[in-house]
Order: sequence, then C-alpha cells, then structure tokens
Amino acid sequence: MTEISKNYLELELEKRMREDSGIWEFLQRGSLDGVWYWDLENPENEWMSPEFWRLLGIDPATKKHDPAEWQDLIFPEDLEVALDNFHKHCEDPDHPYDQIVRYRHADGSTVWVRCRGIALRDDTGKPIRLLGAHNDLTEIKNTERRLHEAEFEKQQEEAERERLASENRLLTTQFRLLQLSNDAELAWTRAGGIQYWNQGAINLYGFSEAEALGRSTVQLLNTIHPVPWTEIEETIDREGEWQGDIRQFKKDGTHVVIFARYQSMMIEGHKTFLESNRDVTLERESERVKAALNMELLRSNRDLDNFAYVASHDLKEPLRGITINANFMLKEEMPDHLRKRVKRMVELSGRMENLISDLLTFSRLGQKSGSDRTSDVSEILSACKSVLEEFQDDTVARLEVLGEFPTVYADPTRVRTVFQNLIANALQYNRSVPKIVQVGFVRDIEIDGEFRPHAFFVKDNGIGIRPEFREKVFDIFTRLNPREEFLSGSGAGLSFVKRIIEGYGGWVRLDSEPDEGSVFYFALPIAPNGMGSAV
Repeated sequence: MTEISKNYLELELEKRMREDSGIWEFLQRGSLDGVWYWDLENPENEWMSPEFWRLLGIDPATKKHDPAEWQDLIFPEDLEVALDNFHKHCEDPDHPYDQIVRYRHADGSTVWVRCRGIALRDDTGKPIRLLGAHNDLTEIKNTERRLHEAEFEKQQEEAERERLASENRLLTTQFRLLQLSNDAELAWTRAGGIQYWNQGAINLYGFSEAEALGRSTVQLLNTIHPVPWTEIEETIDREGEWQGDIRQFKKDGTHVVIFARYQSMMIEGHKTFLESNRDVTLERESERVKAALNMELLRSNRDLDNFAYVASHDLKEPLRGITINANFMLKEEMPDHLRKRVKRMVELSGRMENLISDLLTFSRLGQKSGSDRTSDVSEILSACKSVLEEFQDDTVARLEVLGEFPTVYADPTRVRTVFQNLIANALQYNRSVPKIVQVGFVRDIEIDGEFRPHAFFVKDNGIGIRPEFREKVFDIFTRLNPREEFLSGSGAGLSFVKRIIEGYGGWVRLDSEPDEGSVFYFALPIAPNGMGSAV
C-alpha cells in the first residue's frame, strides 16, 4: 500500500506521532500492558517499560534493564516455550513470536500475559533488535478458571446425585438379600429410629417388624455397650467399623450376649447406622467355663508339683535311714543268707530312691521353663560326645554327630536332657560291637505318612522295639526287658524326653523293628538365627 492510498487521518496520526512523543506514550499505556525492546547484539541489555513491572506489583525503580530480571519471575516451563519461539522467529520471520506465559506476582499470585514480538533486522536479514508488547490476560484466565470450576462442580453434583441414586438402588437390593441372613441385620438413624429389621432380627429378638420400626435399638433391646457410644461412633468414623460384644434383652426378657458389627453410611442425606448382630451367648459361656477350667488346671498342676516335691522329700528320709542301718548291719557278723538279704535291702532302697527322684523330675518337667532362651544344639552334642569318649573308646561305643544343627528356642538344660536320655537309651539297649549312635538334623521329611518341615533324629544299631510297644516306651517307669538282661534303670528316661519336647510344642516319633535298631525323630522350635556348626 502506498502513502497516497492511505486515509488522510492515518497520515495525520503518523505525522503527529513522529512529532509528539506523548502520543506514543498514550498508546502504549492505554492499549498495552508493557513494551520491551531487546538488543540482540548485546543481549544483556533489554529495556522494559514501567507498565510491565507495575503489572507484576513491582516498583520499576528497583529493576535493571536486564533479561535476567524477568527470567527469574516467569514460570520455567513457559520460559522454555518463549525461548523456543524466539529462536524459530529469528531463523524464520514468518514464524510468529506469540505465546501466553505466566509470571509470579509480588503477592504470590499468578499473572497471565500474552507476549508478542517482532525481530528488527539489518540489511542482510540478521535480527539485531526484538520489539515486543505485553497484554494482561489474568482476568480473562481467572474467569475461564471460575467457569471451568463451576462446570466441574456442576458435573460433580450430577455425578454425586447419580451415585446416590445408584447407591440407593444397590441398598434396596442389599436389604433384600439381608432378609435371607440368619444374623440380625438392622439399619437406624438417630432421628427416625429403626428403619430396617430383617427376619434374622425377628428370629433372634422376638419383636416383629411393626414392633421394631421407628424405635430406638437401645430402648427396644436395653442395649448395654462396653464403652460409651461416642467412642464407638468415633471408631466407626475413623476406621470404617466397630465390632465387639454387647449385651441385650429379647422380647421375653432373656439376656443374650451379641457379637455386633457397626458401620455407617449416608442414605438420602441421613447418617444411617448398620448393625449386624449374632447371638454368641453359648460361645462366650463356653469360653468362660474353659478359662475357669484352665485356671483350675493350672492351680491343680501347681498343687501336684508341690505335693510331688514334698512327698519325694519325705519318702527319701526313711529310705536313707533304712540304707544307713542296713550298711551298719553289713559291718556286723551274720549268716550268709541274712547278709544276702541285707544287701538286697540296700539295693532295693537305692532303686526306690532313684524312682522317687525320677518322679520328682517328671513332675517338674511340667513347669514351663526357658521358652524365651535359645540352645546351641552343636555345643550340647559336643559336650555329650566328650563325656562318652572319656569313659569308652570307639571300639566299644561310638557317637557320630552328622552335619549342622540349628539353634532352638528351649532351655539348654532341658535340651541336654533330651539328647542325653536318647543317647543313653541307645547305648544301654544294644548288644552290637561297637555300639553306634548317630545324631543328625534333616529338613522336609515324611514320617508316618505326614510331611514334616524338619526333624532331629537319634539312630542306633541296638536291639530294636516291636511295633506294638512304640507308644508304650514313652510311659513313665516302663521297662520292656528283664532287669537282669540289661543294666538297671527306672524306665523314666523316654517319658522325660516326651514331656520336655511336647512342653515346647514339639513332637516325637519312634521308627524301630526288633534286631534292626531304632530311630527317634523329634522336633523343637527352631530359632531364626542360622545353623550351628557340625561337631
């Protein structure tokens, strides 16, 4: 377009703008929210009009004409977009430098600005300056946001109405299903009382639906809660439900213990409490009786332990007297047949004292001891092996300790008693030369058709035991062989073994055949701290 074709007013305005700088100032103040002019040859210099800084709530006098001043205020992701458009516009004049960016206002709010610019180029087309203008779009953006939020709230309200309608439809179906429940299912509100009363409630309490609806559950059933209702409601609000025993009365006045589960939900704008109640009167009475019986059993066991101790002490005193007097008699002159009988008295008195000692030991094994202690089985077996080697060489008897052993949760003294009795039993009832006893530990073993995760074992090459005696050998004072054939013993050792093992929740089994040796398998609680070393 040539200058001749322009309107005379446009030409006049251009002339006045060249002659009067006030007109330019008016235009850039009135139609723009900031003008800027950037020296691309000296990029550290950029003039920003005062209106831009005022737009951000900043005193223009506090700012230098340096791009770093505004680059600290623009959102980092928007700065990245602006710089990308800047480079593309410098390379191609047809690519617009035009974007909406966000700045941080001095009060912490967000200012939305449309930033446009044009590169001024030299004769070669090289950009040497960049002229730009800002337009404040904050109010427009805030209006858009408010409209969006209003639309979002409207959508949320519609979704909530649909959810409540769907929920009510679901509740109707659920309440129909609850009619089939054997438990008493109730729904009630503070203001309206009982709103739902199923057939299970009718069967349990004896009140018909007409008698129950609209009434308070506390008044209708004389409900007694274990804690104040406010605490129960706080638990429901915090955790979603409360459950526990409550006490109520049926229509005929019968008292019942109820296991109740309380929940709450909003139904048609009202906080509704849901109850699921089950009669546990007989269960709780059974638990009470069981607890009382356990307490009585504990007391009885303590009395028996005390009796065994006192009785064994009192019985040993006359036995010691008999033994002492018999030994004095042996120092005197007497016929051979009388001397033989006195020696027999001494022998029988000693056996009787051993039986009493074993009985006392057996009674004390019933007392829980050392359940929180651990035992290193490898160390215990090492001590057992040392004792055996001290008294017998391996041509007579040999104890073979195989592999590694775990640490167990049990008192070391009792664990030692288990292994000592099993090893002694294996050596005593044994005619082989040499007598060989093997001790080990295995995992994943099947015993008597049952899978076991682990087991200790003590294996020997002794005389073996017939199948019909595999359980009887664990009875106290049981001997299966004549005393004259094998060395004396009270027959209490294996009963000690079983009582100790079962006292720790373990088990013991015997696998044996006559003349083929025996294997005792047993389990004790394993500590989770690794395996011990082999002996």
